[in-house]
Amino acid sequence: MKNKVKDILILAVVSLVFACVFQCIAMNFFDIEIYNAHILDRILLVIAIMMFVGLHFIFGFKNMYDYIIKHRYKIGAILIIVLSLLSYSTFSTEFVERIASQGGGIYSNEYQYTNGMILAFWWNLKLIALLLVSFETCMLITNKNKYVSVIGSILISFSGAIQWWFMPEILIFGQLFIILVDKFLNTDKYRLKIITAALATLSIILYFSTSYISWMISFGYVFLALLIWTIIKNRKVYKVTLRDIIILIFVITTIIAFFIGQISASSTIEIIKNTNYIEDETSSGGGISYLFSYLYNFLLPFKFTENNLIYASFISLFPVPLIYSLVYLYKKGNHSGFLLPMILLNVFQTVFCVSGFPSVLSKFTLLNYVPVEKAAGSLALCSLYMLLYIITNIDEELFKFKHTMRITLLIMCLPIFIRYPGVFSAKGYMYLFCAILCMLTFLFLNHTDKKYKKVFLASILIFALIGGIAVNPITKATTSDKLTQINWIL
Repeated sequence: MKNKVKDILILAVVSLVFACVFQCIAMNFFDIEIYNAHILDRILLVIAIMMFVGLHFIFGFKNMYDYIIKHRYKIGAILIIVLSLLSYSTFSTEFVERIASQGGGIYSNEYQYTNGMILAFWWNLKLIALLLVSFETCMLITNKNKYVSVIGSILISFSGAIQWWFMPEILIFGQLFIILVDKFLNTDKYRLKIITAALATLSIILYFSTSYISWMISFGYVFLALLIWTIIKNRKVYKVTLRDIIILIFVITTIIAFFIGQISASSTIEIIKNTNYIEDETSSGGGISYLFSYLYNFLLPFKFTENNLIYASFISLFPVPLIYSLVYLYKKGNHSGFLLPMILLNVFQTVFCVSGFPSVLSKFTLLNYVPVEKAAGSLALCSLYMLLYIITNIDEELFKFKHTMRITLLIMCLPIFIRYPGVFSAKGYMYLFCAILCMLTFLFLNHTDKKYKKVFLASILIFALIGGIAVNPITKATTSDKLTQINWIL
């Protein structure tokens, strides 16, 4: 242990020196006005990253993650407190100054300085909560594969869709609902059933209390598909009792009462009215370019596309998981409980994004309130769930090696026909995107080989972290001419 303490001290010193050197380079070669949130914050972030990486080599990868997973809630609570203290200066100075310079109304008030700690705590609480809830959800999807679940939680929490918009409440409450339903179906203890049912009801209420209706509807379909799979998965172990019926009646009554209250509320009606403008936009479709935005999400923190927010997405590898699932169901017919609802949702949302729905169908499905880019975001999350499920639950070789080469070359051609934002229109970018899609597709199709699986997981993790950690919502979003983006972040 003494040697490890010595190694940790050496690592801390090296990290500090490297962070200072990195800051000096950044100040001399990069546009600090756009990409810097305070020198101290940047130095601490680099130190934290280097310390985290270095501790893997000191304690070992397996021991490191075993300890983190075992004590994840305690570590999460400590991180919330520490990160809130470290990020206080950002919230109390630069955030307010940027908004004040743009005429940010109440956000420019002196009162915001005193509430910097509250904002810092709230942001970090949401991020850590999303990491923990995503981990538990991925544990269900991956059949309790701890290490892939850690990667999955990072892919979700540090995705462009989360870090640019920073609206994790939708995913927190939606995924938490699925976890609680699974707990409810897997326990015979009446007291625990009451607790999980009450918390699940609260999750639903909080989910539908979020102010952004587009995210609520589009991601609601993803959680509906997961709910169907959860019920199918537990149908053999769950036995309906009279007590369960009483609980379900109470839950349904509470939810209906909540919806009646929401519908009658004038504020809810105003929100819906203000979202009606989306209808004409969504009825025409044309969102195929958003389905492939994961190819350049890692570049968004370093390139301004006039509206980076609408291109932010999850690493979905669309349409490879869908194609793989269709072929697998046709050839093998297994895992239909998960794959079939996800395939139907995938096809449903793909059609909506590409060609749009008729007005009647769009209103019936409530997708008249969902812009194409939001539907593409939920479709990307659906594809990511499918991807995680496939690489952990399907061990049969679906394609021979030579066949994966042919499929990869065919899919690699897709980026050629996609329209990209203007800053990525050069041929060099197109070649890069083709190479990324080629590499990831080939590795995914050969995931039954453990070596390819490890490289694939490492690759998508690197892309997600580059595109996620490099985003600072305070300095990125508040540089936009649209001040309303600040409200989206909050």
